Amino acid sequence: MAVRRHGSISLAGLAIFALTACGGTETEAPQVSETVASTSPQAPAPASTPTQSVVQPLGPADDELNTPETLLGVSLPIHMSGDEPFWTGSLAEGWITFERPGLPLVEVPLPELDETATGSLAFEAEDVAITLAAGGCGIGDGPLNVTLVFQEIEYFGCAGAEDDLPGGEFSIPSWSELIPVAQGAIDACLEQAGGPRHIRALYPREEGTVGMILMDAAGRYEECGAELDTSAVSFFDPVSEDQAVIWFEGSAIFSRAGMSPECAAGDQASDVVIENDLGVFHPQGC
Repeated sequence: MAVRRHGSISLAGLAIFALTACGGTETEAPQVSETVASTSPQAPAPASTPTQSVVQPLGPADDELNTPETLLGVSLPIHMSGDEPFWTGSLAEGWITFERPGLPLVEVPLPELDETATGSLAFEAEDVAITLAAGGCGIGDGPLNVTLVFQEIEYFGCAGAEDDLPGGEFSIPSWSELIPVAQGAIDACLEQAGGPRHIRALYPREEGTVGMILMDAAGRYEECGAELDTSAVSFFDPVSEDQAVIWFEGSAIFSRAGMSPECAAGDQASDVVIENDLGVFHPQGC
């Protein structure tokens, strides 16, 4: 599978050995010299060359990537997401990305695609197969429905470009769909915090681990990670606002029922109650 990174191969350095003659009398020195000359003739040492670094790309160069402007009338980049199980992906800058909580990121180059296709478009890239079709998704989910097949497993969802979606972005940030999957990990991190916290961001971290940014009522941040299967906390650290914001998706906040501060929602009409009364997701923040 191609990845966007480069490796380097260094040529081995040449070791230089020096012969040192020592001791002996003035009459013995020529004899030693003659013996060495007669028994160990040496060829002239080759001229030394500087060590070189050869960089070989493991994936296609940027100018070799296929970068269509539109597919099925939708401008790239195209964002994809689905649930049961939760997943996200994109078609952007010549690459297909596919991500699931707690699993490694899948990233393969886009193949050459037919930009004039209408109705539906199916294509494969290495071990990823995608079918896009117009319609079939609700308002705010995007104008396309998508089926993605990876390792013989089908993932269903919706897709669209930011400019085609209400407000210029997905109406509900995609990480809201990860909340039910990560319920145990969220509760473990909130218990570790020792006081009410909002969830400011939720995202996959190391394999089998989900990370999150917690925010207290005073606006201080912590990052916590916990295992998805056991809910065991793997790290819990205070972080600065600059470190926290890199994980934010707009102003969205999740308030866990009984474990988060009260939230005066910025736009109550957009609030979403997460299944099984886990809490309320506030796309516009508090």
